Amino acid sequence: MQFFTGSTLIGTGTLASGTASSGSYVTTWSGVVSGSYSVTAKATDNNGAVTVSSAVGVTVSGSSNPQAGLYFINADHLGTPRLIENQSQQAVWKWDQAEPFGDSVPNQNVGSSGAFVFNPRFRGQYYDVETNTNYNYYRTYNPAIGEYIESDPIGLRGGINTYTYVLGNPLSRIDPRGLNVETPIKPPPVKPVRPFGGKPRKCSFNGTIIVWTVVSASFLTEDVWASCGYNCPRGTCPETYDERFLFINGVRQFRIFPWASLCPPVWEFDD
Repeated sequence: MQFFTGSTLIGTGTLASGTASSGSYVTTWSGVVSGSYSVTAKATDNNGAVTVSSAVGVTVSGSSNPQAGLYFINADHLGTPRLIENQSQQAVWKWDQAEPFGDSVPNQNVGSSGAFVFNPRFRGQYYDVETNTNYNYYRTYNPAIGEYIESDPIGLRGGINTYTYVLGNPLSRIDPRGLNVETPIKPPPVKPVRPFGGKPRKCSFNGTIIVWTVVSASFLTEDVWASCGYNCPRGTCPETYDERFLFINGVRQFRIFPWASLCPPVWEFDD
């Protein structure tokens, strides 16, 4: 959707509410001199067919520059903006979580108070009006299909699907740079507890790391685990602290390096 005054393009429309065929589109027209204008809208479908609307008269008087103000951004548990309010606690922008991969369109004209443009989307993403995609630093995310446009820079080492976004779980994971899947809220590690109870004892990391791979029965997923070795005051065998520290199917293989950084320098065990 494009807006014109005469033959001059004044802006590209963004769907503010409704559907693509029967919704409301908004655009930002800056630096407008006072006067009367005739504005038309031109829509182009996927087949290249063009439809032009009837001209609408617009009168601009005085300054059209909005005043600066203080706005409050409300985000969800992943840091995704969902609601913006002004100083009077009135909503000016709202993005309901209607679709987990971000395909829904934010309401940029809440309460018919005027268009409020705000382009940040998922963590690390910025909406590009011209392409209807989200800039995600190293890659470009397409919310319409829930995947990246570019393949994973490390190829198949990142998993079978090199275009997937956050391993298909956008409700609990983020990817701020288009490279590494992250889980913002992680549970604390669970200490191994021996069945007979007793007093805890502290063990020191002995520098031994055993790494092995677990492949699913369908060969569609592959996880890498690491076991850290510890020397303890009592006992002849070193204790271990197991940690599934990275997934091959969609996450950097060497996201944390060196591997020794995964092992706590001191680990406490129960006898």
